[in-house]
Amino acid sequence: MTLTTDLTGSRAATGDLLAATTGMDAVTLRVGDLALMSSYYREALALDPISAQGTTVVLGRGTTPLVVLEHTPGLPVPARSQAGLFHTAILFDTSAGLAATVLQAARDQRSSFVGSADHIVSNAFYFTDPEGNGIELYVDRDRSEWVYKNGQVQMDTLALDPSAFLQKNLPADGENWPSVRPRSAMFTSRSVTSRWPGASTSTPSASKRPSTSPARCS
Repeated sequence: MTLTTDLTGSRAATGDLLAATTGMDAVTLRVGDLALMSSYYREALALDPISAQGTTVVLGRGTTPLVVLEHTPGLPVPARSQAGLFHTAILFDTSAGLAATVLQAARDQRSSFVGSADHIVSNAFYFTDPEGNGIELYVDRDRSEWVYKNGQVQMDTLALDPSAFLQKNLPADGENWPSVRPRSAMFTSRSVTSRWPGASTSTPSASKRPSTSPARCS
């Protein structure tokens, strides 16, 4: 994984430590079931297959890799108390693009919805893939809307209603969007896993693929 950034322009304008263009290269995940995991990231998250060689599958958007899956037979299942990857975060260019993929992921029976949150600087939705790896799907607010106090950007974890977000950002094309209320109050939490009732019934066409930016790893 490589950090990529442009230290000109936006950094000078905002005084941020890192420029707005800062991002990570593809995230590599070791997986026990390569076929299952590659199909999940293609179908639930609408990532494009870029290459498949031997025991490695690369997926992303267009020709930009976002996730590399490496088949690792006998992969141990770590306890939740063990240190490790928290989640792979995929940044979207627009709220509409984020909403389309959130709906697609929620409808996939292999997904577990973990939570949603308004972080003031961004809106985010959290899922767990079939092998327990965390996924964050999010969109940043424009940096002109960020609030700074004593030189520090202000962030929080506030309630974000998934149903209201989808209704606001998905086109009203006659489809009946499912009710997407988790079974309990949802903030960002590793200890809560639930499905959206009624949301795992079908998978939208893969042609409805939103635009994303390179993945970020948290």
